[in-house]
Amino acid sequence: MISKLFSNRMLGWYLVFTALSLCFIGVLFVHSTMHLEGEAFPGKVAWKQIVKAAIAFCGFLVLTRINYRFFERKSYTLYGLVLFCLCVLLALKLLRGDPTSSRWFRFALFNVQPSELMKIALALCLARYLRFREDQGSLKGLFMPCLLTMVPMGLVLAQPDLGTSMVLPCILLAMVFVAGARWKYVVAVVILAAASVPVAYKMGNRLPLLKPYQLSRLTGYFEQDSPAVQRREAYQLEQSKIALGSGGLSGRGYGRGEQNSLGKLPARHTDFIFSVVGEEWGFLGAGCVVLLLVALVLLCFLVALNTEDPFGKLLAVGIGSLFAIQSYQNICMTMGLTPITGLPLPFVSYGGSSLVSSFAALALVVRVASQRVRVLSSTDLVPATPREIVTVVDHRPASTLVAQWRD
Repeated sequence: MISKLFSNRMLGWYLVFTALSLCFIGVLFVHSTMHLEGEAFPGKVAWKQIVKAAIAFCGFLVLTRINYRFFERKSYTLYGLVLFCLCVLLALKLLRGDPTSSRWFRFALFNVQPSELMKIALALCLARYLRFREDQGSLKGLFMPCLLTMVPMGLVLAQPDLGTSMVLPCILLAMVFVAGARWKYVVAVVILAAASVPVAYKMGNRLPLLKPYQLSRLTGYFEQDSPAVQRREAYQLEQSKIALGSGGLSGRGYGRGEQNSLGKLPARHTDFIFSVVGEEWGFLGAGCVVLLLVALVLLCFLVALNTEDPFGKLLAVGIGSLFAIQSYQNICMTMGLTPITGLPLPFVSYGGSSLVSSFAALALVVRVASQRVRVLSSTDLVPATPREIVTVVDHRPASTLVAQWRD
């Protein structure tokens, strides 16, 4: 009975339910933060979010009908296309001198943010590269995965988009660890990354890639107890902490949060929507959102644990770590535990690119969970007695190798 409840097919349904629950909560609080006085639900802005969610979910349904082996074969191509788009954006930024247009391709009906797509493209690329390699325990074996990650990370950082650029190495660390990297390498990278934050704060303007507003966020984080900083650099963080603290156990009530209704909290429908949840639904409501996000991540990891396909296992781990780091960073920055980086809360924050990329990533994990694969270990290819080996390649979509013995 328990095995049926946690079978890969059921895990796929649990993932869909969890994502749609988060999406529903997101629509509710987009309405709470952006509705006009007297405007009935859903309101203009929340209706836009519903439309974006519907489009993203339709894309999810389409992707779940595609054999994920197709994405395995095209992973390098997809990675290269997204990388090319990032290079084009950087070139346009240098030519126009306009940093506000350096993150999106703007079309008549929609905008495309390549950095969001790069998260998925990197997970696909690393999963294909790492699937059958055995040299991840050495520094030499880690060189190429690091290079595949650092190049897009630098391009995203130059946009500038510090939050998204920091997600990419976290995906790398999770995937190389599962692929066989040693603990000491992973721990060393984590320590260096943690140490780089205070170093960047101390060096300040001497770092060429650190923009003034990013330095202001670091100042607000490290000096958030200073009254002068609270009125300037840490104003947004201070309002967020007030909102979370005033919610208490059960909250002030939906649509009744003072920081929300009086407009004191900037970006309350995007990056700081969790603060509004905490203010209006209290600790219990915010805790439910956290539990849903934890369930989303754990379900991805359970899919990775259950599948026997190396590519599918690595892909599910990469996407699970993507959801984990985004959720962790977004929630922690609203409480002042980490610097503000502008990462959306998966499936909850307002925005089309984030929803589309999140549902696309989820579709790949659901497909890994639902698709049957046949895997042969190397020992299956060693006969008990010397006989002729005839290898037969199975049908193309399954992309498996079957060995048959002939006397």
